[in-house]
Amino acid sequence: MNLNSAIKVLRQHQLKATSVRIGLLQLLAKKSTGISFAMIKQEFDMKLNSVTLYRVLKNFEAIRLIHKVLDSGGTANYMLSLDDASKSKHQQHMHFNCTQCNNIFCLNELSVPHFYLPEDFQTEFVGVTLIGICPGCNIMV
Repeated sequence: MNLNSAIKVLRQHQLKATSVRIGLLQLLAKKSTGISFAMIKQEFDMKLNSVTLYRVLKNFEAIRLIHKVLDSGGTANYMLSLDDASKSKHQQHMHFNCTQCNNIFCLNELSVPHFYLPEDFQTEFVGVTLIGICPGCNIMV
């Protein structure tokens, strides 16, 4: 995602285009798997306050620019929820957590099944994570 695309995404969501927001969008766009808070801090090009990063992540998650998936160890990993660098495509889908490399992949082609709940129950979110060995690690096994 280039600078202009990142600014466009932020403006579409009525967000000010700060260097942290732009940098975070660009970093997440480069990743094909989920990335943890610690890895984001480590890979970010500028010195970054943890509180600032946490607030930006929470803000992006609230407006569905990103989504959070827990790995098998309970660590939150963040993934971009955009299809063409401009519009949000977030829909409930499954994820895959590789036990060898610990990467998390979005399986956008696999939708989460609908569950029929007892009366007076209301679903807010359904998260399904499949655990196994990814194609990259499967070659090495």
